[in-house]
Amino acid sequence: MFDDDVMIYWIAKEFYVFSLEIKTDFYKHLDLFKNLLEKEDPPLFSHFINLNLLEDLPLEIWCTNGFAGVLSSPALVRFWDKICGGSRKIVAFVLLMLFKSIKKHVMEMSLASEIKDFVEKGNHQNDLIVNKAIEMWHN
Repeated sequence: MFDDDVMIYWIAKEFYVFSLEIKTDFYKHLDLFKNLLEKEDPPLFSHFINLNLLEDLPLEIWCTNGFAGVLSSPALVRFWDKICGGSRKIVAFVLLMLFKSIKKHVMEMSLASEIKDFVEKGNHQNDLIVNKAIEMWHN
């Protein structure tokens, strides 16, 4: 997107600072995610609790990395735009919409490793996930 190495450096540096802030506040985002999941989808929440997914999935890594490797490039641009604009809480809403969008598959799986592999394959409706997360976050 940029041809200027100096601009690339400063953008990468600032994005790294944002990722550190997300990592620092991860447990706040995780608590918000848990509360949203319990309220929005109790069966999926129960599945998370029963399989210990909140601890066994790499949620902190996904969030800290800004969902790189999970979401498609166009979806990442929209998500990162919100993060860079100061909206760190959007992380919890993206997690919620990600898992709600793949609920059917998640509910059929019984191992965190299966779910992790499925999420990281990235064959999801990424734009829809981010759009719904932004919409829910605004409301």
